[in-house]
Amino acid sequence: MSSRRAARLAAAAVCLGVGVLYAVLFFLVADAEAGASENTYGAYLLLAVPYLAGGVLLATVARRGLWVSTAVLQIVVLVLFVLFAVGGSRPGVFEYEALSGLHMAVWAAVITGAQVVLLGLLGYLIGTSARSSTSTPARPAG
Repeated sequence: MSSRRAARLAAAAVCLGVGVLYAVLFFLVADAEAGASENTYGAYLLLAVPYLAGGVLLATVARRGLWVSTAVLQIVVLVLFVLFAVGGSRPGVFEYEALSGLHMAVWAAVITGAQVVLLGLLGYLIGTSARSSTSTPARPAG
């Protein structure tokens, strides 16, 4: 197995893993927020679906465009996490009383760590595909 294929499958596995973690959080948060005046559990479903779909795509499609778009989306998710979950004018997920029993800091650390690994794998895939496309001479037509 080539190192690029191994990295692609590793990226797919990490992406699927993040999707599963978000799906589990969807159910845990929905349960914790039962009866609360506010709810945030929909956000976890909104994150789970693209990660699960992305994991399947990464496992089945070997295209640079997919890797680039996935990396861009990954950066957006990480930036949104910093803006909304950690900081901002409203209390972040770590200060939300309804979720205090879920140890959200641990969930955030694991998921964010996996997302950084995923971004690194995508960067590797993008880099190796760029090098291989520029180092391969074009065939003459005909």
